[in-house]
Amino acid sequence: PARAGGVVQGFCPVTHWKLCVLIAWAVPSSVAMQVCVETCDGCQLPPGCHVGIRVGEMLKQGKYEPHRSYHFPPTDRRRHAKIDIFQHVGSCTVTVDPEVTAMQEVGVQLNDTSMPAVRLKVRSEGKLDDPQKEAHKAKAQALKSNAKGYLQKYNIEEKLEEAVKALLREQPGDPMAFLCKLLGGDQGTAEAPAKAVEDLAQLRRQACAVLNGAIADGRLRQGLAEPPG
Repeated sequence: PARAGGVVQGFCPVTHWKLCVLIAWAVPSSVAMQVCVETCDGCQLPPGCHVGIRVGEMLKQGKYEPHRSYHFPPTDRRRHAKIDIFQHVGSCTVTVDPEVTAMQEVGVQLNDTSMPAVRLKVRSEGKLDDPQKEAHKAKAQALKSNAKGYLQKYNIEEKLEEAVKALLREQPGDPMAFLCKLLGGDQGTAEAPAKAVEDLAQLRRQACAVLNGAIADGRLRQGLAEPPG
């Protein structure tokens, strides 16, 4: 049992560590409540523990730190706070996209290296409303159209294709330097624009940026894998 504004001692239901729990709130009940959890004198939790506190439908979790406060919204009546103590086993990271349903397999980086390896299957699925879906779709389409128009405006794809063919013909020892020199030189297939000096310098910078993008997303590797025409 707990008393408002006091300190109580008890055993967490799933553990055998003695805890001191400070529960404080104000009257009237429209004021938020805070709960503090720490071990009693002479007791100590294993390293890396996390605390979970549930009051009604609200759950707060965090790494165990003495004197840390967990804040809860106002409650209309007296409630029980359930406290769970967890040990952190490991972590992993996955990418989630609200527009994509995906199944991923990831390895867990375990804190205890003596434990057998663990892999997880993670399924993520977006739950966007129809207006949100249409907005995301329109935005993605606009970005795609803008990128395509930009490449066509400066004949970037054609220049990259010619550069890759020249690379395969020459097969230099430093392919990256060769490509950068070729794209940064005067070997262009498009006619010089009106502002020759400024536009040519800009085109060179843009070509190098697109080349870097082609390297990053694998298009250059794919082009190198194809036999020259």
